[in-house]
Formats: sequence, structure tokens, C-alpha cells
Amino acid sequence: FAHGGRADFRGRNGLLYCFHSAPGFAINIKTEDATFKLHEGALTVDGSFITEVHIVAETGRKGKEGELVHATFWANELNDFNTGFNMLTGFCGKRAFFLGPMRSFSCGNLVIQTKHSSATATTPEWQSTVRGNYVYDHLAGPTHRLDVSLRTVGSMMLAPGQTHGLVGQSFSTQGPHNGKRDLYPAEGRFRTSAMAEGAIEGSAEMYEVPSGDAVEFDFSRFYSKRPAAAAAGGLLLPAGEASAVDEASSETGIAVGPGAEASSGRPSRRLSEHQSDCDSDGIPDAEEGAADSDSDGKPDSRDPDSDNDGIPDTQEGTADTDSDGIPDFRDPDSDNDGIPDAQEGTADTDSDGIP
Repeated sequence: FAHGGRADFRGRNGLLYCFHSAPGFAINIKTEDATFKLHEGALTVDGSFITEVHIVAETGRKGKEGELVHATFWANELNDFNTGFNMLTGFCGKRAFFLGPMRSFSCGNLVIQTKHSSATATTPEWQSTVRGNYVYDHLAGPTHRLDVSLRTVGSMMLAPGQTHGLVGQSFSTQGPHNGKRDLYPAEGRFRTSAMAEGAIEGSAEMYEVPSGDAVEFDFSRFYSKRPAAAAAGGLLLPAGEASAVDEASSETGIAVGPGAEASSGRPSRRLSEHQSDCDSDGIPDAEEGAADSDSDGKPDSRDPDSDNDGIPDTQEGTADTDSDGIPDFRDPDSDNDGIPDAQEGTADTDSDGIP
């Protein structure tokens, strides 16, 4: 939640909820039940994850009053490399679009940029980033999950009550929203139950929406006018940034959140702008994932040279030089010239700036 508030939210299996509602901009999420292990297998958790994120915005295009853009990030489109060629799809008005990694797309007020396993949607007022990741130690349910972060653009000020939704309501109120949190035991079996009680207005059922592109629910602000300072009695609030966080602690035996990962070396499911990078190669663990490209027994997220070509991932990066769908840090022949990178090395023989 914005302003440092915290609560856990399980959701009901397969239902959609309004995550954020503001004038001309909304985010809906789908939750699905999942069973997974924590604490190095000592604890079995019956929890849930976000598996769909739907972003709806007014396009603001001239002559097209009321036109909407609807973009959806799908966890079930992610593959073993934690990416997908149709991981984001949608409609700009009536025109369909499909986005894979490393793409850009704009529709009126909404601009979308994708990376290997994430997408950032930006309007003049809001910016949301969705990141795909694995469900580690998976037993049942979805194999991939989605993490969502949300912030305002620039120094935007909000009138009290201008935003709503499960997390959105925390932006336009003073002070943090804190609510019920799940406390995980160290071992055995545990079922999450928190539904953000105490942190949200009303109950979780009041935030349910019938479809991903729906913008109406009990507290909808989508078609509300943007209030001026005078209309708000002169009171405007700094919006801040919301980061839903799921954490785990093997030291105390307590974990917070439906999809928390154990501190057994796996990155915690943290929905924030600050992503863990276990091997310090500049590539987030969420992007490298659990794949072991060079079959050395270390997942890429913990391997500073994922393809074992002698060139550190920090130097190769996530570019795809030969456009073969494999990023350079995983590609043993990044320029596809038949000579392994391990043999070519990093020398720049012709001094053209390209090794």
C-alpha cells in the first residue's frame, strides 16, 4: 500500500478484483490458488498468486470520446525462460495488439514498454509495472505469477478519496493502510486466509469485477471527474508509491503474503521497484529465473556467467544481438557467426566498438 501500509490478500480462486481505480485509469487483477513449499520443504502452503493483470485507460484521442485501451499481462503465456511472445495482449479501441519481450506500443494516453519478462504501462498521471516470475517449489496450480507495482507520475497531488480499489484507495488518504496479515508457521501445512481486512473499505467482495476490462464496482472512480484543489477544500495529498510485498523469514518462522518465498536462496515475492539480484550481474532474478543455461547446477539468477562462455553476464547483458530469441547472457554464440563467444572473447580486433 502507499505510505508504507501493509496487508495480505488471498482472493478467491479465479475471480477478478479492482486493484486500482482513478479517473480514466484502472487496474484489475485475477487471483488463482496455488500450492507450494517453503522453508526448504518443511512447510506446505495453500496460497494464491496474481495470474492476470488488466490495465484499462481512456485513450484521450481527439474525436474519440470515451474510447478505451485495455491491456492484459498473462502469467500463463510465460515459458520456461520466464518470457512469452504473447505475454501481453489487448485492444486499442477496436484494434487488437500482441506484445512479446522488448517491444513498445502506444495508444493515445497509454504507452507500454516490455522487457524480457515485464511490462511498464504509463499514462500522464500513473505508471504501473508488471513482472512475471516463477512459482518456486510448485506443487499445484499456476507455475508462473505476476507482481505489480504502481506509482504516480511526477509530483502528482490527489484530493481525498480521488482513487480507490484494493490498493488504489491508499494513495488518496492520509497515513498508511494496515490490515490483516498471514503468519506462517515454520513447518507443517498452512492455508492463507487474509483478505486485507482492516486495510480496505468494506469487504473484498465489494471489489470484485465481472471481467478484466470492467471499470465499475462499488467504489469505482473511473468515470469521476478529477477534482480541483478548491473543490477538495484546498486539501491535496501527496500520492506516494504503492508496493504490495510478500516476504518470508526462516529465522522467525513467519512469512507474510500469499506467495512468499522462503529465504532458502530464492528471491522473496516482492512487488516493488527494487528487484533482488543474487549474482549482482545487473539482471534482476525475476528476469533470469530458475533456468540453468549452462547446466552447471546453478540457476542463472545465481550464476554470474550463465552461458559459461567466459564473458560475465554484466558485460553481455540482456540484448539479443543475433535476434534469435536468446539474450546474449544466455547465448554461447551471441552473433550467430558459428564461432563460440568463448573463443572470440571480448577483444575488439577492428576497433569499431563491437567486441
